[in-house]
Amino acid sequence: MKKIILLMLCAIHIFLSIGLFFIGKQYAFIPASTNGWLPSLLISIVLFIRLLWKPVKSPTLIMIIYLFCILTASVIVYSDLPAYTYEKATQKIEQETGQAARLETSNAPKGHHKAYFIYTEQGQYIFDIHTGEYMERASWK
Repeated sequence: MKKIILLMLCAIHIFLSIGLFFIGKQYAFIPASTNGWLPSLLISIVLFIRLLWKPVKSPTLIMIIYLFCILTASVIVYSDLPAYTYEKATQKIEQETGQAARLETSNAPKGHHKAYFIYTEQGQYIFDIHTGEYMERASWK
């Protein structure tokens, strides 16, 4: 029974890691806490496979620690998320400036630390991810 619970925790961890990728994608991977989705996914898959084939010596302790780690990581990620997604920031700039945002297909950055870079035909805007304030970047061409 304890082995089944551990396998279920691993499966939840796998789904949370995949969800972390999609959350990070919405925020253009600006929050540092969303960048760990791949190592998290790989660890959960390896742990799942190991639990399938090898017995665990102290499953109760491992269950408690594993559950605590998953909950702690979830709280950290949730508290680190900005108030605006990249899409919402783009919509806000389009509505308030009347300029249509263009999608960057090149390797132009979409943001850095606490700001998104939103490109329009007329210029580039720097958008604060927490307050929703923005300004036009003067030196962009």
